[in-house]
Amino acid sequence: MKPHSSFTSLAFYLPQFHEIPENNAWWGTGFTEWTKLRGAKTWSKQQIIRRPIAPLGEYNLTDAATLELQWDIASSHRLDGFAVWDYWFGEGRQLLETPMNIVLREKLNFKYAFSWANHSWYDKGNNRLLIEQKYPGVVDYEKYFERCSPHFASDNYVRIDDKPVFLIFDPMSIPDLESFLEHWQKLASDRGYPGIYFVGDRLTPESPLLQYFEKYSTSFNFMTRRNKLVMNFINEHLYRLAALDMGPRWFDFQKLIKDVIPSSATENHAPTVMTGWDTTPRHGSRGIVYKRLDVSAFKQQLEIARGHFSRFEDSHPLLLIKSWNEWAEGNVMEPDSVFGYQMLEAFRDFRASL
Repeated sequence: MKPHSSFTSLAFYLPQFHEIPENNAWWGTGFTEWTKLRGAKTWSKQQIIRRPIAPLGEYNLTDAATLELQWDIASSHRLDGFAVWDYWFGEGRQLLETPMNIVLREKLNFKYAFSWANHSWYDKGNNRLLIEQKYPGVVDYEKYFERCSPHFASDNYVRIDDKPVFLIFDPMSIPDLESFLEHWQKLASDRGYPGIYFVGDRLTPESPLLQYFEKYSTSFNFMTRRNKLVMNFINEHLYRLAALDMGPRWFDFQKLIKDVIPSSATENHAPTVMTGWDTTPRHGSRGIVYKRLDVSAFKQQLEIARGHFSRFEDSHPLLLIKSWNEWAEGNVMEPDSVFGYQMLEAFRDFRASL
């Protein structure tokens, strides 16, 4: 069977490249994601920190021209949109919403869907909770929908089957998940939509929650294998047992790549391909680095996704890319100092080959 050529591709997008009062209070005045990257150091001769280059450089996401330039670069390399991390913590509290509000208000050329990053924020270095993710119930869920509704109505918002696409980072942590999903589906119907196109991450093909989602993904599935390798298991066990600062943990991505997509993946699985992984800019000695996760590995993952698409007669395949711009975690698709435009070119060529 020929792989499906009309799949939808979304790259995860981090909006933390502008100042907010909360980050200034927690980390110091002027803090953005660039602060972490500027202070990053290498831990071995083999490690190279990826850094931004022209034409984007160290941008500010309150600048409309930057937002449109990002989309121009992405769309010219045949991405369909960004899966923008959205931070709604419950009780009406939200953070980092400004860039997408600018896109909406100024009707910028920028295609996106929301990915609810439903997790608490921690300062792991000092073991402190910064802001807690809460689930107050239906009234709060309705407030969240009302906040998202103008975005759903925008021509920029990504839809499949005319349903606004909405991703959820960790569905299993929502105690009343069924209530949340059913309430949003009703609210969407009341607004004239045929529904919400829910995509759940961190799910397995065996999860009973799949019945509630149009698609599911397993973006961290490859990480589960690392402890099955003997030396990895020993290192991880010693790291936790000793609770010592032994520096970053290193893993070989080539030994894990076959688990990017579970062998039991079903038709409604949305493959997630990785563009890199080095969290030492964010977490320092507590970081994790995946070696040999480079352009070649990115291409390998795309071929694995091609194989998945070929197995099924899915009318709307979905491919997720992690990520567009998570610079402090080393997974980026934007032009960078190590690979230049190679990630983008690899994706464009892959799409052209289908």
